[in-house]
Amino acid sequence: MVVIVVSDSHGRTAYLDEILKRYPTADYFIHCGDFLLNQKDYPQFRVVLGNNDEANSYPEQLILDIGRHRLLVVHGHQYPSAKRDQQLVKRAKACNADIVCFGHTHVQRKEYLDGVLLINPGALWRCIGKKGPSYAILDIDDEVHAKIHYFNT
Repeated sequence: MVVIVVSDSHGRTAYLDEILKRYPTADYFIHCGDFLLNQKDYPQFRVVLGNNDEANSYPEQLILDIGRHRLLVVHGHQYPSAKRDQQLVKRAKACNADIVCFGHTHVQRKEYLDGVLLINPGALWRCIGKKGPSYAILDIDDEVHAKIHYFNT
């Protein structure tokens, strides 16, 4: 299964449109919050509530069972930065999830911590870092292969 993970588009649509164009056969499209759009305009995406999405009724978290894996999707603003990693892992384990997709920091990240894959696709707007807007692709089979992609490289 191919899962495209994005975050922090903040109402901008160009990169969302480009992702849908590049990956028309992806199995899942996940947005980790700060979407600031009407989900009816992008029904392909499963969206969670970001700290800037107050006017929308997205869920605070999603749990998705994909193959033998379980994903926890949150924005990440719910957890203080100093303890975010530990709290995300703790929440994942409480949900029996082995993958956490989150955003909020606008910083790309792929790391295993205590047996849980933490994936932050970075941001589609106001990116931190020199490589620009980014997203993640998860290829989920028996194993999970995750890669961060950049639009500008």
